Amino acid sequence: MSEKSKNFRLRRHKRAAVRLPVMLIHQGKAHDSTMHELSRGGALVESTLEVPVGTALHLGFKIERVPDVIELPVRVLYVQGPGEDPRLDGGKGLGLKFEEVDIQTAARIDTYVKDQRFFGPYSTLVEEFRKTRERK
Repeated sequence: MSEKSKNFRLRRHKRAAVRLPVMLIHQGKAHDSTMHELSRGGALVESTLEVPVGTALHLGFKIERVPDVIELPVRVLYVQGPGEDPRLDGGKGLGLKFEEVDIQTAARIDTYVKDQRFFGPYSTLVEEFRKTRERK
């Protein structure tokens, strides 16, 4: 088993591929960015923001069926250079860890992630279901 496969299997929270506009707030300035993965524990965000690992930021985003914008304190866990991650659109990636998530927000994120994994545009389960149905 590859090291990448082991890391994937050891992840604490289920995650979903998404494409959501987000706002990163650093030192009082807002930076438009795009979220590419979301879980209860954090997110992968494509951004032009130049920050080192360990930087504290705030992340704001909106998800379906949640009336308010979710704003969470985050910490940068890793930084990827442009083109290093195929999940991104060729830009720089920031791996973000949510520092504080209340129970209600965590449940909303979990529900959204579950919906995206089963019904979202990146769902492999839906594609596999379609292929199975076509074979019958």
